[in-house]
Amino acid sequence: MRNVFFILLIALFVLISSTEVFAKTYWLRGMGIGALSGAVAGGGAAAGIVATDNCSSMQDSSDRGICGALKVGLPIGMTLGGALVGAGIGAAIGSAFEKPEKVALLPYMIYTKEGLNIGLNFRLQEF
Repeated sequence: MRNVFFILLIALFVLISSTEVFAKTYWLRGMGIGALSGAVAGGGAAAGIVATDNCSSMQDSSDRGICGALKVGLPIGMTLGGALVGAGIGAAIGSAFEKPEKVALLPYMIYTKEGLNIGLNFRLQEF
């Protein structure tokens, strides 16, 4: 089951990255920035929640074990969750901005009846 999930994930990524619409926008950069900021926000929120809880108030040793596990699992889960939400929001925002077309400034020399013309020419390039 895990292999099927990864194959579908890779196929989706290849489909998205190969389309012309996504190639001309900043969706990938937005996803990276969103994932990073979402992970920081989720991890920071989880750290604030965990820092306010004190496991010493637990009476039973099994309750302390569960509380200790939550102190580890909650920040990891909230960091990953924040990264996923931030990546989605960042990709949506990044896909709204188009990349500028690349322009090359090329020198040229043309021999005419009047003599030699030298100048610069603009040319649009594909990326």
